[in-house]
Amino acid sequence: MIDRIVKCVILHSKGVNPNKNYDAIRKMVYKLYEEGHLMDLYPLMQHEDPSVRLIAALCLRNVVPEESEHTMMELCKMPTIVGMNARYTYKEWKAGNLTELI
Repeated sequence: MIDRIVKCVILHSKGVNPNKNYDAIRKMVYKLYEEGHLMDLYPLMQHEDPSVRLIAALCLRNVVPEESEHTMMELCKMPTIVGMNARYTYKEWKAGNLTELI
C-alpha cells in the first residue's frame, strides 16, 4: 500500500487526476490509521520526492511531532510550490486548524 500512496502523491503533485489521486491517498492513509499501521509512513519522511515527504509529515504530525516538524521546516525552505504548501501547512498546524488526519 505504501508504494501506491507514493505513486498517487507523485501523480497528484504533477497535476495528474488530482482529485482522484487525493481521494486514493486519503482512503489509503485512513486505512493505515484504522489498522494501526500509520507509522508505515515514517520512512517516507526521507523520500526523495518532497511532496511525498510533506504528506508523510502531515499524516504523522500527531504521532511523531518533532520529526514531522523537522521535515516540514526543511521543506519550508524550498523555493517551490511544495515549499509554499509546507509553509502554509505548518502555519495551520501550529495554529491548531488541522483536525483531519490528511
